[in-house]
Amino acid sequence: MKGMKKKAKNTRYFVLLTALCAAALWLSSCGEGSDGSAIRFKSIHISYPAAYRDSMQADSFHGVVVRDPYRWMEQQRDRRLAKWIQDQRSIAGQYFKQIDYRNAIRERLGDFSYFERYQMPERRGDQYFVWKNTGRQEQDVLHKTTGMFGKLQALLDPNTWEKDGSLSAAGHAFSRDGSLLAYGVSRNGSAQFDIFVMETASGRKLSDTIRHVKNSNIAWYRDGFFYSRYPANGAYHQVTAPNHFHQLYYHRIGEKQSQDALVFADRSYPRRNVRAETTEDERYLVLFLQESIHGSAVLFRDLEAGDGDFTPITESFDHTFRLIGNQGSRLLFLTTHNAPNGRIVEVNASRPGERYWDDIVPNAKDAVLQHAVPADNKLVCAYSREEGPQIAVFDLKGKRQHQIDLELHTSVLGLEAQSDGKEVFVSLGHFLQPTRIAWLNMDNYKFSSYFAPKFDLKDSQFEIRKVRYESFDGQQIPLWIIHKKGLALDGKRPTLLVADGGGHSAQPGYNPLLPLVVDNDGVYAVACIRGGDEGGETWRQWGSLGKKQNAFDDFQAAAQYLVSNLYTSKEKLAIMGGEHGALIVSGTLTQRPDLCQVAVPINGIYDMMRYQHFNSAWLWAGEFGRSEVARQFDNLLSYSPLHNAVPAKYPAALIAATDADDIATPAHAYKLTATLQAMQQNDNPVLIRLDRGGPYPAGAPATRRLDEATDIAAFIWYNLQENLSTPRR
Repeated sequence: MKGMKKKAKNTRYFVLLTALCAAALWLSSCGEGSDGSAIRFKSIHISYPAAYRDSMQADSFHGVVVRDPYRWMEQQRDRRLAKWIQDQRSIAGQYFKQIDYRNAIRERLGDFSYFERYQMPERRGDQYFVWKNTGRQEQDVLHKTTGMFGKLQALLDPNTWEKDGSLSAAGHAFSRDGSLLAYGVSRNGSAQFDIFVMETASGRKLSDTIRHVKNSNIAWYRDGFFYSRYPANGAYHQVTAPNHFHQLYYHRIGEKQSQDALVFADRSYPRRNVRAETTEDERYLVLFLQESIHGSAVLFRDLEAGDGDFTPITESFDHTFRLIGNQGSRLLFLTTHNAPNGRIVEVNASRPGERYWDDIVPNAKDAVLQHAVPADNKLVCAYSREEGPQIAVFDLKGKRQHQIDLELHTSVLGLEAQSDGKEVFVSLGHFLQPTRIAWLNMDNYKFSSYFAPKFDLKDSQFEIRKVRYESFDGQQIPLWIIHKKGLALDGKRPTLLVADGGGHSAQPGYNPLLPLVVDNDGVYAVACIRGGDEGGETWRQWGSLGKKQNAFDDFQAAAQYLVSNLYTSKEKLAIMGGEHGALIVSGTLTQRPDLCQVAVPINGIYDMMRYQHFNSAWLWAGEFGRSEVARQFDNLLSYSPLHNAVPAKYPAALIAATDADDIATPAHAYKLTATLQAMQQNDNPVLIRLDRGGPYPAGAPATRRLDEATDIAAFIWYNLQENLSTPRR
């Protein structure tokens, strides 16, 4: 199966998010600053810059008038906005300079962030390709080697592209024989990227250049590849510009982009994306049409038969489908169609209708099928279960051949294999250990380590518990709690509560700062709220659309559980979330300003009336709904953070964003910041931390991650009035 290979992680920011969260908790209270002096938690005076409030700006939705006084902040080139941003950056910068132990925080975060790491290898013929970082490099470097354990040779090093680090890798795909590599390059972290091509034997870069690619795979076929992009127009480079009429092209190596063939375009539905994959044998081209981040229609074309129409497998957008591979004319998909926990179905290309699908690996009632790959004429599947993850091997008829039960506190982040291969690589996550790479020998089912970072930590010193608490409607919600063994639960522990949801999975994954958090008498908690996918499709649906309030309720109930069970108190509780989690945190901030002491939403959307009008954010409509739809409007308005802020005593709030985010436009952060600053009724700060560049969907450079983590950690810890302690290891 061909396609752009993503780095082994759940969502584009969940691992980074938990790293930032742990940074805040790592600091414990012993009364010493970076120079050994006592910390004085003085009130830092802030004078917020004036923000013009247009009282006449309003919209009418289904007879309801909704005011939007900061609408002008959506205009990227507005001079007033440029001045306001400059002033906000100055205020935030001065604030952080007054936190005495900020530099000490940064140094300690670096100690637990820099270690050698690998991603899962990819095999083509006898060559293996693997992304590796020595631990001190800004970005991972792609290496090649002959044999699994051969000497690595650098092939593609993003650290050499620009001195200022403005260019970063944005996905890649190898040709069938591994002789060519197509790779994406993003400028300033944009979700939009360009594609270049390299010979893997010589490392020579070819002349091929494909511009303005976004929301796309790279799918090889013979001497070229398929890719997707939006039509270019005058507003294309504006971070608020809508992305409409996604189109699929085929590029032949050696030709100019202007010669690329248009393969698929839907002129009737502007809000519909198309992604392409080819099967490993390059016989079939499979298209996934998306109107939402959840669910897709599926079409295919037999490339051996030459040009022809695409044949539908399903025209519904209600279920997820992932191409696993093919056996001749039989296509294999992992799907949630009639399977809330996932199943593998076989589709005969000659009779692709649903009634002819064969169930190969059926839906399991007590396990969620998260990943599956073909290898050695078998199917290797990874399940998430209450008792811990499991890897299971099936023959092509669905008969279970072997299984490996993994420990409770781990997770399977991804699988990688070739259908004719004898090895399957497995990416393993753990709360207290960096990501490890294991491999399964298909000859004898021996499960061995391929790479494990050198990391001196005794798990026996810490306690990882998975408890269940009751949400407001009586639903039992899982909650991960990590802290030092024997920690006194006196209601005074500084605690950080994290949640995501929105189709992301709150499963164990290493956070380079989490060991320091719990080692310094802090508590780290992850709430598996409804809306996340760790509980399967039904669990996700219980926290989406008209049931979205369940996700807010679950998160707020988790905070109350931690307080009532004496882990912490309101004064020692911080909450944080990124992307969808930022919506949960900001919604909690406006619904329950009395719940916590500190709130940090990161790269979120906060204006639920207008989010769908920017970039390709309309893809989230299946998760949230749209204000244009009457039955969805009331629900959106009931929790939209921007529209539910009233004069109140809010917690200390740091709204983190990037000024060129072309996924979640920074206008959301601008408008929420201006609103909360105007509404704040106490001395708790409301700041915006505005980074430069975009969202870095493939991973931000190390220094940028460290800088952001440092500021967020310092903000949280200072406003919890916790001191810095514990000498460096």
